[in-house]
Amino acid sequence: MSSSFFGLLQVLPAFVTLTAQWVGVIAMRDERTGAWWMMMVGTAMSTLGALFSIVSMAVMFAGSSSIVMLTSVVGFHTLGALVFASGFAMHGLRRKASREREQQLEAVTAAMSEELRVARERGR
Repeated sequence: MSSSFFGLLQVLPAFVTLTAQWVGVIAMRDERTGAWWMMMVGTAMSTLGALFSIVSMAVMFAGSSSIVMLTSVVGFHTLGALVFASGFAMHGLRRKASREREQQLEAVTAAMSEELRVARERGR
């Protein structure tokens, strides 16, 4: 009984992470870039891995010993997390480049505004 309780405590952080992945993917659903698709595929793989791990634990508690199945399921969940992290990194790099371009345009706009002000003062 206590071993199953501690097993549940080990699985709980994975479900919290999985929930955060789903919230992020759903929040970005309007930006369907390559990064979003990688994050979506990674989240789907992690979800399937979590579901498979629940099923394999139930099978193991029922008496069947399938360590190979459990190991492959955990690997599937881990691979999904890796794919999600890769998509997240791509998204972060894209946002950084976008923010840098925005700052450049703001600097150009401020310089043009100052130049127009100086030109108006000279014309008076």
